[in-house]
Amino acid sequence: MEGLTKREKEILLILAKATEYVSADSIAGQLNVSKKTIYRNLHSLEQKLSEKNVLSKQPGKGYKVRQVEFIHTFADTLPEHGLLDMSLAERRQHLLTFLLLQAPKNTSINQLSDLYYLSSASIVNDLNIIEGALREYQLALIRSRQGTHVEGTEENIRKMLMKLLSDSLEHGDYLTAESVSDDLHQKTYAGLYKGFSSKDIYFVKQILSEGEVILKGNIKEPYYINIFTHVLILIKRLTNRTHYETTKPPKGSFKNQTAYLAARRMMEHIAGYVNKKVPEIEIFYIYRYLISSGIENGAPREIVITESPEKEFVWWLIAHVSKKVYVDFTQDLNLQQSLFLHIQPLTKRLAYDISIANPLLEDIKKEFPAIFGAVRQSVHEQEIMPNFQSLTDDEIGYITVYFQASLENQMQRQRVLIVCSSGAGTSHLLGARVKRAFSDWEIVDIVSANRLAAIRDMDAIDFILTTVHLEPQEVPCILVSALFSELDILKVKNVLLNEHKPKLQNVLSI
Repeated sequence: MEGLTKREKEILLILAKATEYVSADSIAGQLNVSKKTIYRNLHSLEQKLSEKNVLSKQPGKGYKVRQVEFIHTFADTLPEHGLLDMSLAERRQHLLTFLLLQAPKNTSINQLSDLYYLSSASIVNDLNIIEGALREYQLALIRSRQGTHVEGTEENIRKMLMKLLSDSLEHGDYLTAESVSDDLHQKTYAGLYKGFSSKDIYFVKQILSEGEVILKGNIKEPYYINIFTHVLILIKRLTNRTHYETTKPPKGSFKNQTAYLAARRMMEHIAGYVNKKVPEIEIFYIYRYLISSGIENGAPREIVITESPEKEFVWWLIAHVSKKVYVDFTQDLNLQQSLFLHIQPLTKRLAYDISIANPLLEDIKKEFPAIFGAVRQSVHEQEIMPNFQSLTDDEIGYITVYFQASLENQMQRQRVLIVCSSGAGTSHLLGARVKRAFSDWEIVDIVSANRLAAIRDMDAIDFILTTVHLEPQEVPCILVSALFSELDILKVKNVLLNEHKPKLQNVLSI
């Protein structure tokens, strides 16, 4: 857009965003200038762009740009961050990220105005909003004759950057080693890491892959995206020459030598990449992320036999969630092991004040409200791990998923009694079809309606599938056809799902 004045650029971008003709009155209102000024600027634009055929004018309607000609003419000079399509909230988030990455360097209102193709008044309004957000992280927006910059500790600057980037994660998307492949999963990383180069992104992926080789395991979601973002922010801060962390790691910090070796090797690569000496504390920061992440190495792991607060917490949590939702989780050994393996790195994350985002949180709350409520209440009530009482909903959501998986597994493992009125051939056909549809079920017996009274041990049966109407029994009865059709299968699934709902209703108000 060389050769155009600042206001002419602003007018052109307003027209580029619009799908219909825009009047001079509307443009004047958006830019807070007189209509006479806008007419003068539009006339100047018409003259400068006459050979490009970019502008279209229609009396009584106003102006618009011809999109094809506009893109062709300005393809190389449009804002690189996609600012044309940014909403107000997205622009403010981008501006905040920009200021944090530059901190404590000064920038001027005019520079920001040119960067975002906005009036100075709009930039000032954005900064006023951003100032309040910064205070939540003990950061300050300093405005002086020298310019505008963010001031605060390196730890708080990075903590806020981590939060901003995590919040911009697309719903349900993760950035794993697989998704950051050679094609870089364009949509995911572009949405999450606006302002970071694909070269930096690929480099971080490479050093994390080497780190995983040293660790002899894969960094699981969502921990991968945490350490990925941390390293990317570090590189940006170093290349911007704005990094000023000088503290030393606490003595005795590196108890896990394998994780220390991986962190040190990654930092050596980073120092070479940015051609700058990196403070030793940065090895410790990466080390913290590594030991507080779930590492999958494929080897079978069991709960440690020796007593520990984590083990006691897991057993307590399972018992109390079971009581709250009237579902017995205490016999699920897989749940015990999975929770224990999840709680170990969680303990380290809390100790190091490392947060993880849960992009599925709202779905978890909506789909599993009773389990989520029971887990959250139980965690807040327990006193075994006092620091767990302040767990975020993001962390509660991850724990909830383990319980929900256990519940659904219980629904799959059912002990069924089949009651038929017809001959043995038909009853065994029904049994075979039931087994084919629900392979994990145990068919306790196949009996006629007259023999049902002889079944005394109903405790060994979860429910009855019957082809005839029966009197009320001690366990649920589901009426199906002898051929056990697709409709019957859906009916059974629906009944089993609803069987648990009455038990869960009492915690929905938590």
